[in-house]
Amino acid sequence: MRADLAAFFHADLATLWRGKRWRTLLDLVSMLPKASRTVSALANDPEYARMVVAQLSESEQDEPLSSLEEQTRLVCVMEDLYDLIAASLGQKGRYPRPTTMIDIERKRSTSRKAFDLISQVAPWAAN
Repeated sequence: MRADLAAFFHADLATLWRGKRWRTLLDLVSMLPKASRTVSALANDPEYARMVVAQLSESEQDEPLSSLEEQTRLVCVMEDLYDLIAASLGQKGRYPRPTTMIDIERKRSTSRKAFDLISQVAPWAAN
């Protein structure tokens, strides 16, 4: 986090901490770009992933959150462009994207919800 704050905002973590500038620190951390090491580390933390997925609404479940350091907006656009061209040429599948713990937890959450629904509607099929 120290390196990210210095690189993106020219802010010193120790100075903010000693000065008890909690609001400023929280604001800066929340504004870190997806390509930062801090955001990447959070996205791959299992506890944080469970918390994020639990707070997502149904409509937000499908939005991509993968954001590893090299996954910039330009890279995302290029991957989407590749997918579009590949689909127009008849290829199936998508360009592989990085996977974070948040993505994995989303899939688990969706699977649990589907299993719960199946067990309610057709209890014999859930076994």
